[in-house]
Amino acid sequence: MQHLTEQELVLHHYHDDESPAAIAEHLLACDVCRAEYNSIRNVLALVDEMPVPDRSDAYGEQVWSRLRWKLGNERDRARNWRTALAAAAVLAIVFFAGALWHARSGGQAIVPVQQTAAGQAKLPVLQTPQDRVLLVVVTDHLGNSERMLTDVANADARQGINLGDDQKRATELVAGTQAANCLGEPGAWRETE
Repeated sequence: MQHLTEQELVLHHYHDDESPAAIAEHLLACDVCRAEYNSIRNVLALVDEMPVPDRSDAYGEQVWSRLRWKLGNERDRARNWRTALAAAAVLAIVFFAGALWHARSGGQAIVPVQQTAAGQAKLPVLQTPQDRVLLVVVTDHLGNSERMLTDVANADARQGINLGDDQKRATELVAGTQAANCLGEPGAWRETE
C-alpha cells in the first residue's frame, strides 16, 4: 500500500483534493496516514487560530516608502530618457562629423612617421595601389608574427613548448616572410622630399 504525501493530506484538510472519497477511504484503512493527517490537522488548526494583525493607517505609506526607491518617480524616468536621448544625439553627431572629415580629407589613410639617421621625419608615399596592398599585407604579417611570438613567450617553460596546431601557423609566417622579401628590396618606399 502506498502512503499519501503531506501535500495530499493538506489539500484534503482544506477540501481541495481531486478525489476526496478515495483519500477518505485510504485514511480509514491506513493507520500511518491517519496519524500523519491528524498531526497536520492539529498544526493547521493552530495556524487558523492565530489572530490576523491589524494594520495601522500608516501601513500604506510604509509600504510605499520601502518601494519608492525601486520604482523611481516620473522625474527620474524623464531624466533617464533625456540622458539617453542626449547620448544618442552626441554619438550621431560624432559619427557624421567623422564621415564628413573622412570625405573632405579624401579618405587618405594615416601613415606612421619614420625617422631618418639624421633624426628628420620622413613619410612613405603611398601613390600606387600596389604600395597600399603591400602595406596592408606587411601590417597583417607583422600582427600575426607578434601574436605567435607572444604565444611562445607566454608558454609554460616547465611543460615545454608544444606548438601543435600553431606549427602550421608558424610555417606559414616563415613562408610569408620569405615571400615579402621577394616582393621588393628594403627601402622600396618612395621618400618625400
